[in-house]
Amino acid sequence: MTRKLKTIIIDEEPNSVDFIDSLILRYCPELEIAGKAYDVSEGVRVVKNSKPDLIFLDVEMPNGTAFDLLSHFPNEKGAGQAPCSNLKPG
Repeated sequence: MTRKLKTIIIDEEPNSVDFIDSLILRYCPELEIAGKAYDVSEGVRVVKNSKPDLIFLDVEMPNGTAFDLLSHFPNEKGAGQAPCSNLKPG
């Protein structure tokens, strides 16, 4: 059995997190939701704890940006090297 890729979702909008989660569950069986966070501080904690392979990350959040979050992990697997994607329109 192939190992699933650990994925986390970070966005301040719970509806957006739930929507991305539902898309992953429906269309991406090779991904496992390893954690969710709703701001930069919580996102840093979740990344440190889960060491994800993939991050779905909002660019702007109330207490910082995606770049602020990623700056906590310049040389670590878990964010600095994990692919990140922003799925929000416009």
